[in-house]
Amino acid sequence: MNKFILLFIATFIFVSNIYAQESVATFYRINDKINIDKAAYSKTTALSLPFFEDFTNYETYPNPLKWKDALVYINNTFPINPISRGVATFDGLNAYGVPYDSVNKYASIYADSLTAQPIDLSNYLPNDSIYLSFYYQPGGNGFEPDLNDSLMLFFKLSNGLWNKVWSKEGASSTDFKQVLLPITNPIYLTSNFQFRFINKVTMLTNDDHWNLDYIKINSSRSQSDTLINDLAFAKNPDFLLSDYIHMPYNQFQAAINSNWLSEHKVYLRNNTLNTITNSFNYTAKELSTGLVFAGFSNFTTSIPTNTTANLALLTYTPTYTAAANQDKVVFEQTYYTAPIANQNTINDTVVTKQVFDNYLAYDDGSAEKSYYLNLFNTLPGKIAVEHQLYTKDTLRGIAIQFGRQIPTNANKYFSIAIMKTLAGINGAVKDSIIYKEDFFFPRFRDSINGFWMYTFSSPVILPVGSFYISTIQPALSGSDSLYFGLDANRTLANHQYYNVLNSWQSSQIDGALMIRPLLGKAIATASVATPQPSNFSISISPNPAHDYISIQSDYNNTIMEIYAMHGTLLYTTTLEGSNSIIPIPTFQPGMYFVRCNNGRNWSNFTKLIIE
Repeated sequence: MNKFILLFIATFIFVSNIYAQESVATFYRINDKINIDKAAYSKTTALSLPFFEDFTNYETYPNPLKWKDALVYINNTFPINPISRGVATFDGLNAYGVPYDSVNKYASIYADSLTAQPIDLSNYLPNDSIYLSFYYQPGGNGFEPDLNDSLMLFFKLSNGLWNKVWSKEGASSTDFKQVLLPITNPIYLTSNFQFRFINKVTMLTNDDHWNLDYIKINSSRSQSDTLINDLAFAKNPDFLLSDYIHMPYNQFQAAINSNWLSEHKVYLRNNTLNTITNSFNYTAKELSTGLVFAGFSNFTTSIPTNTTANLALLTYTPTYTAAANQDKVVFEQTYYTAPIANQNTINDTVVTKQVFDNYLAYDDGSAEKSYYLNLFNTLPGKIAVEHQLYTKDTLRGIAIQFGRQIPTNANKYFSIAIMKTLAGINGAVKDSIIYKEDFFFPRFRDSINGFWMYTFSSPVILPVGSFYISTIQPALSGSDSLYFGLDANRTLANHQYYNVLNSWQSSQIDGALMIRPLLGKAIATASVATPQPSNFSISISPNPAHDYISIQSDYNNTIMEIYAMHGTLLYTTTLEGSNSIIPIPTFQPGMYFVRCNNGRNWSNFTKLIIE
């Protein structure tokens, strides 16, 4: 074969292999301890027509005045081009963000449901022509459902049983489609009629997603009654910073012109049959003082039918100076359209907040997917995110939003490095590490879309300019590496790099990793790096060892653990005295790590070599 052809094939395989080292998966929005008000979802008084829901004014959980369960996820980030702001997203996770089947990855199960509160239809007759309509979208910013998966709709019969009246199998489409169904059969015209959406998912295929929007039930409708007749905000307006979504206010003040957008976009959708010419307005203020910035008023535009207009607005000038002791600054924007007769007004107003706090973030706080590296056993896996400082600052730690994994990733340790340069990136000839700390473990904040904060043992003073936050997984850490939250809505540069084959590469995955540098004053939080340096130590002898080890500690009756190099817990026992002999004949030669717990604190990890 021609050597040039061979070279081409080899190059293609190599390049393809590099890009294959990045992957995405479902993000589990874990929330173990949230207190869902179950009583609020136990409404007893039946609703009356018309019934309408576009999920605009609620987030995370459905409105209990209209719905009896809290299993779907109400949000603005999973849909693509929604009918109006806010959707209900169906996936394979329960109300707490836990997979319905966390053991069997191949399970095909009935997952989320959305059940309406009872609706009194007892005074209606079949010729009153009651119809239910809704819009659905497979996938969106999540994962498209497979052909074996489906979204289903059930009506409740007078005998209490449920009858399936509609279903849609998985499809490859990002469009919202409308469905209209009659409720004219007398068996449904009761005093406690209910309807219920349910999705079926295959856990192996990334907890397939469906987005549901704009549910409407009323009488005097027909199959051709597709008109919504509504001018609505389709999604949240843009954030006001040019690259970061959040940053400390002192960093912002140091370079306002570099970070503040001169204009930003709002998104209005005309769901009527005709072009609408209408005015809308926005006002802005600093939240703590009430200082009002100049806004926009009576901005008039014409929007064609069934079209979402991306309207560019001039951004106000932020004439606010933070107090010396003020850590957090919030600019609040209120956008609203002029009212139109006989139209829904629920989605005519949207309020957003531009938050300046003690962290840098490219993400909007909501993960739609998980990002991970496909690793080689013999090589470490590294991720780096580039950041920019505009004035000297103190780096106290980082916040990470991890995704849960099946099986668990709780024992997969990693290191955090602060780097000035990456070899081969932006002209650098070598890696330059400013600070590095080892033996961190994935942890999860007890709130949906929460971050775990890893504080450093020693704060790092950083000068003006760029730096990189890097996480490092050791060799032998397994091919299923750590899952990091990924904001799939990020459309600008992601500033991300990865290193799997001993060289840094620019990330080819769209979106922003949920990794945030924590800057400024000391961090007051219960969430800390795990483990942290403690007030007692251990020593191991002999080291290297062959058949046994002797462990000396300052305490009696401590718990000892031995970990493999990739973070798996291999052995645990209770040491009876301060100097204990532990046989190790079954351990293979290699590097291990040992730590002890005295009932209050963990010791530092101590390296153990077995020959």
